[in-house]
Amino acid sequence: WRGGLGCIQEFEILEGEVVATYRGERHFQPAAGMDGGLAGGAAWAKIQRSDGSEESIPSKIVTHLRAGDRLVLATGGGGGRGNPRERPISLVEEDVCNGKVDAENARSVYGCEVTSPV
Repeated sequence: WRGGLGCIQEFEILEGEVVATYRGERHFQPAAGMDGGLAGGAAWAKIQRSDGSEESIPSKIVTHLRAGDRLVLATGGGGGRGNPRERPISLVEEDVCNGKVDAENARSVYGCEVTSPV
């Protein structure tokens, strides 16, 4: 089984100033896999300032955001179960088609050559 998918969320401050509190998890230790499955992806977060600079956020922060700043958050994915090389090729192809796995990961993690979405 492929692990659960994370997601990316982006928030832009349109006007004024905001005090933002971020309390993320799984930044430093991704969810473990089981029965030979791989760990999930780690979470990350950053602030893209209106002046073009970027700040990496640790897992916990209280900060000020101003108009034009963006808060970008990526949640960690869940760990997989079982040897990924035993995953049926049809399911890997479906994941590539749906944008859940890219062709490089299909090859390196699952051992499948999927050159284009099905």
